[in-house]
Amino acid sequence: MQVATIAAAMVAAASVVSADSLTILQRREVSGFTERTNAIWHFNNGQRHSTPANIGCWVNPVPDVVDICFDWSNKRAHFFGVHERNRKRCFAEWNEHFIGSCYQGGVCSIHRWHEVPCTW
Repeated sequence: MQVATIAAAMVAAASVVSADSLTILQRREVSGFTERTNAIWHFNNGQRHSTPANIGCWVNPVPDVVDICFDWSNKRAHFFGVHERNRKRCFAEWNEHFIGSCYQGGVCSIHRWHEVPCTW
């Protein structure tokens, strides 16, 4: 599957968003190594920004977000806003759509994450 086709599928999957959400393309190589790329942060105001989505915590390039931490084994993430440093906000994986073979011989899937109340 071509990168342009995958990108189009990601945009189509994220067409209607009522709260902050993430759309993440996950690519798994034949060797078992997992690379998560092309995470798109969808703000409730219609803006979209790219962000890293690998396991662990990342200084985030998304405006007004300090950092984001992904816990893929528990299918959850949390982040802090620039103006809300004491208020943790959270995402949980909502669904996963298996795509199949994709670029460079990997196997791809699209993950949708929605903002949820923090319970951890």
